[in-house]
Amino acid sequence: MEQGHDFDFSFSALELEAIRTAADAAGLAPDDYVEVLSESLLAASRITDACMEISGGLLEDATYVLDEVTDHVRLGDGPDSLPTLVRSLLARMETAK
Repeated sequence: MEQGHDFDFSFSALELEAIRTAADAAGLAPDDYVEVLSESLLAASRITDACMEISGGLLEDATYVLDEVTDHVRLGDGPDSLPTLVRSLLARMETAK
């Protein structure tokens, strides 16, 4: 495999064979397959990081609501209540206590 990209991979013979097989099945050249695979793994990592950040924020908000303001917030259904996801998190946190 040529190293025409900014990647510096060294693959074992077994890994090279697996890459060639997967690239052939995908209809791509091995270099293109490695590039696409790398980009998809990077995208998946970024999506995971973003989801973890959102999840952390929701958990912090739910903890705040549970600990600080439960007497001011409607926890039931209705237009003035919390979003379903936050209510679900609160219920799980309450069960875990």
